[in-house]
Amino acid sequence: MRKMTPMILVILMLASVLSSIDVYELQEQKEFEETSARAGADPEVVYVTSPRETLYVDGSPTNQMLAGEPVNFKAYLRNSGDADLTNMQYTVTVYNSLNGQRGDVATDSNGASLAWANDKAVCSNSCQASTLAPGAYIDGGESTLKTTSGAVIEWIPQSGDYFVEVKVSSQVLGDPGNNEISFAVSVKDYHDIVVDLAWLDENGEAINGAVEGTADVDFKLTVDLASSIPNMNIRTTNMSISITNADVAGSSALLETIGVAKTVTTSDDGDGNTVEVFTTDADREAAAVADGLTIVPVNANERIEEISKWLDTNPLPAGLDWEWTGDQEEQEESGAFLSQAFAGALGLMFVILLAQFNSVY
Repeated sequence: MRKMTPMILVILMLASVLSSIDVYELQEQKEFEETSARAGADPEVVYVTSPRETLYVDGSPTNQMLAGEPVNFKAYLRNSGDADLTNMQYTVTVYNSLNGQRGDVATDSNGASLAWANDKAVCSNSCQASTLAPGAYIDGGESTLKTTSGAVIEWIPQSGDYFVEVKVSSQVLGDPGNNEISFAVSVKDYHDIVVDLAWLDENGEAINGAVEGTADVDFKLTVDLASSIPNMNIRTTNMSISITNADVAGSSALLETIGVAKTVTTSDDGDGNTVEVFTTDADREAAAVADGLTIVPVNANERIEEISKWLDTNPLPAGLDWEWTGDQEEQEESGAFLSQAFAGALGLMFVILLAQFNSVY
């Protein structure tokens, strides 16, 4: 009887709550009619597709721009009102980012402000569009933004953090909340090794396209550095060449136009001797197995275990001791905490069962 009393009280409380709810009210379907306070034309910046906003995922930036690489501005601009739009202008402005906040208008390498305007986006005389019907977009969709003179807006960014703003204006009144879009972009320096291969004719000139036939043919391999960092040089570059179904005659060294010799590895050394070239991890594993070796995956836990075994069998000199810190230490602490927490949870469950039902079953 003592166990049944709380259950009866709970059932009575639920019955009281349910009896106060109107069943017809639960089944009633309410219809809402959306009305708009905007009457007339309304210019709107819907979305900017270029450049893209720089976002951070787990602290790492995405959609970063490359310094020195030209970028155009592209966006979707439309008339979101319910009447024809016959007048619209837009501006594009790049601001410096100061501690994550928008600062002054940025400048290019020549000191010119990074701000552009198009006063003839929509108008009646020699404009990008003469009128925009309700729901229509400039250029029918994505538009490459231009200046008043019709020149495509181009930005050659320098490394740094910026804010990009695309803004529309008009003589007609509209919703001021959709007139602009502003977002952060980050520009980084970069460098890249560019490799190019070209077949050569009998005069040593590069041939465009493929070469057919069985006759010997020379080729030229060039290596160049593409970088946004001035005066950057290649320090050390390793290169390998793998030739399939052909012989390579001549030197085993590649000579660049600047006179720097670089080692070249080929599948044939020119004298008919095959040189082993690994191109994938699968090739390396197959060769190791063929030589009677065992492939053992290497990771942090495996290395820690092996080093710990070695330290246990090779004690350090007197007065020196060792311990694992960093991720390994945190992992051990987390494991110990989980063990204690699990034991505590079991004990708490035991106490609750014993206090509520006078039994652990």
